[in-house]
Amino acid sequence: NGGDQFSVNGKWQHFALSVDNVEEAYNKALEAGFVSRTAPCVIPLKASIGDMSINIAFVKGPDGEEVEFFKQV
Repeated sequence: NGGDQFSVNGKWQHFALSVDNVEEAYNKALEAGFVSRTAPCVIPLKASIGDMSINIAFVKGPDGEEVEFFKQV
């Protein structure tokens, strides 16, 4: 949840994975039993290294962790 505290079970709460194909990674996660949080979509980002857009999706894992798939487009 963005804080410095560990979850009750000491598990990861969120992690991001750079992938070649966001839609494919998202669909494979759903097939494996993960739950959709945010379907793949392209969003603009403002960053210190310059503006960019990323394709991004989120799923919820079996331990409640949030898994993010992303690719710069």
